Amino acid sequence: MLWEQNTTEGLEGYADQLQADVNELNARIAKLTFPPEVVVGGAAALMEEVAATKISGEEDRYSRTDLWDFQANFDGSEKIFELLKPIVEKQDPAFVKKVQGNFDEVDATLAKYKTAHGFESYEKLTDSDRALLASRVNTLAEDLSTLRGKLGAESDEVRSRVALLEGDYETLEPGGPIGAVLWPFNAMHHCAGPDAVVAVLRAALGWVKPRGLLALDCYLPDLDLYDRDPEARFEPRAFRDPRSGQPMESWEQGWWDADAHVHHVLYVYRHPDGREERTRLQLRMYPLAEVRRMLAVAGWELEHESRDFSGAPLEEDALKYVAIARRR
Repeated sequence: MLWEQNTTEGLEGYADQLQADVNELNARIAKLTFPPEVVVGGAAALMEEVAATKISGEEDRYSRTDLWDFQANFDGSEKIFELLKPIVEKQDPAFVKKVQGNFDEVDATLAKYKTAHGFESYEKLTDSDRALLASRVNTLAEDLSTLRGKLGAESDEVRSRVALLEGDYETLEPGGPIGAVLWPFNAMHHCAGPDAVVAVLRAALGWVKPRGLLALDCYLPDLDLYDRDPEARFEPRAFRDPRSGQPMESWEQGWWDADAHVHHVLYVYRHPDGREERTRLQLRMYPLAEVRRMLAVAGWELEHESRDFSGAPLEEDALKYVAIARRR
C-alpha cells in the first residue's frame, strides 16, 4: 500500500503485530545463554557483512538508511568484543588496543552523521569518510577473525587430530586419504567454466577417504549488482601500501557479460602521486542448479546447504552459497 497507494492507512494492525513479535523475540533472546566459543565468530561476521553488502550503499539503495545498518552491525560486533576483551587482554593487550582504536574511530565517524531521529541519508557521507569506514571495516574483520585462536577455543585434543595441507589441486599430494577438503573464498569463480570446476571437484574426491567431506562456498548470480554503472566507482578503501608504507586509495568497477556468464571486475589502486595500478578479474558465475549439477557429476552427495557461514537456511533469493558434501 505504501508504494502503490502512497498511504499507510489500514496498516495499523500489521504494525502492531510486528511490534508485538519484535518484543516477544527480544524477550526470548534475553533468556538464552551463549558460550564464548559460539559467539566469538560473530564479531568478525558482522564486519564482513558490512564489507560485503553494505559499504557500497547498494543494500539500501532506495531508502538510503545504510548508516542505521552500519551502527547495528558495529554495536553487535563491539559488544561481542567487549565481553571477550578481559580474556584476550591478558595475553595480547596490544591487539585489544588496536581493535578498540578502530572501533572508536568508526564510532566517531558515524557520530558526525547522527540526527535527532537517527542518521543522515547515506549519500551525504563524504568520499573520505566512506573510504575511512571501508578501511576500518576491513581491518576490524581481519583482526576479529583471529579472536577464536586467541581464546584457545579449540581444545588440545582437537588440535592434535587436525593437520592442514595447502596446495594447488593439480600438484597437491596428500600422501594418503584425508578426512575433508576445503575449497573456500569463492575460488570456483576463477575456474574458466563447468569442465574446470568438475575437474577440481573430481581431484578432491580422489583425496578423501570413503564418506569424506568437501566444504565450499561461492557467490550466486546477482543481477542487481551486475546492472550497476560500469563507469561508477564502488567499494572505496583507504589503506597503506604494504610495500612502501605510503597511503593509497582503491576502488572497484565492474560489468556483466550475460552470454559468457562472466562478471568482469576491475580493481584500481591509486598512489599519492596519482599513479594507478589495475588488476582485472573475470569471475565465472554459476546458478545454483548448475553448482548442484557439477557436484553430482563429480561424485559428491550434498549433505548441507546454507546461504551464509552461520548456517542460515538457503532461500531462492540467496546471493551466497555454502555447501558441505560427502563422497558417495
